[in-house]
Amino acid sequence: MNKNPTILYVDDDLSSLLLVKEQLKSTDINIITESNGRVSIDTYSKLKDEIDLVILDVHLPGINGYDVLLSIRQNNKKIPIIMVTATSFVENKDAILKLGANEYLIKPITQKNMLQIVKKYL
Repeated sequence: MNKNPTILYVDDDLSSLLLVKEQLKSTDINIITESNGRVSIDTYSKLKDEIDLVILDVHLPGINGYDVLLSIRQNNKKIPIIMVTATSFVENKDAILKLGANEYLIKPITQKNMLQIVKKYL
């Protein structure tokens, strides 16, 4: 029996976490949310065998999204990681992709775009 896919979504903005849950509620996807960089690393470590996709904000308390990305990549080179930010600096995109992110999205992310991205990686 196939399990439903699981996403770890990390964002310190509560409205963004709620929005993604709302955008994906019509799917069979499990969503685990965290709002702190350090906590998200611990959550990933504990649940890494269950998590199929990570969506990660760049700006986080505790440890920023770049460091979370690097920490996850040390343990898993293949898991898809999508970085999101409200800042649209082009140089950020290049740096983030070089660090190992699969995608870089600028908020706000529409439901259509979120569903397309999730389907692409799950």
